[in-house]
Amino acid sequence: MGLDKFYDSAVLIKGRIKSKQIKQWETGSEYLRRIKLAFDASGIEIPFPHRMVYFGESGNGFSQPEIESKEPSA
Repeated sequence: MGLDKFYDSAVLIKGRIKSKQIKQWETGSEYLRRIKLAFDASGIEIPFPHRMVYFGESGNGFSQPEIESKEPSA
C-alpha cells in the first residue's frame, strides 16, 4: 500500500479498499475523487503526456514544433 513505483513523469500509488458487493465501482470512483481533491489542495499536478512533432525546416533554417497534448477533455 502506498507509493509503489516512480516513472518518467508519474508515480504509481497502490491501495486497497473494502466495499459492499456491486458498490466497488462507486467506491473506487469516490476514492479517486478524494485523491484528486487532496492533490489539488496540495498543489500537486497530474502530468499528461505531450509529444512534439517537427515538420522539417522552414525557409530560414528553423523549424517550428507542433505540440500534441494527450490531456483528457473535461
